[in-house]
Amino acid sequence: IQFAAALIVITIAVAGFVAWFAYQQGRESLTRQAVASARVVAGAREYALTRDIQSQQDRLRAFLGSLDSLCGERTTMRAIDWDLECVHVALTGFQRAERATAVEMRYGVRRIASIGAVPRDAAVQADDRRVTQVETPAGASYILQLTRGQTVVRVLYPIATLAGIFQD
Repeated sequence: IQFAAALIVITIAVAGFVAWFAYQQGRESLTRQAVASARVVAGAREYALTRDIQSQQDRLRAFLGSLDSLCGERTTMRAIDWDLECVHVALTGFQRAERATAVEMRYGVRRIASIGAVPRDAAVQADDRRVTQVETPAGASYILQLTRGQTVVRVLYPIATLAGIFQD
């Protein structure tokens, strides 16, 4: 009887140890799989976000090139005289097409035209490949800026335009 009782106790202890070990291994495996899946999803969303912002920058670059040829007249090799009405119409069309909150164009320190209000106090990166997040009365937004010579165009977009990237 003692032998049978000892055998039962040993069997229960071994079964408990095997169950605990299997649980730990299963838990670690699930954690590794979850981390790997999260990395894949985060990478895909980072790529989509970068692609969307790059696309906005490309459209802004093309717009600025068109604006220069349509509304600007070179007075010297370094100076441009802008047709203000033409610039205003072009900025309005760009703002509507991009669904931007605001668009502003400056030439040197002089503001040429503005549709809406781009926050002046926002410290925008000098690097045209970056965006700057700002808080506005309408909510979280970001500023995309492009510089060509003395011409600077700043576009204010609501962060909500990027929300679709982060939804499943």
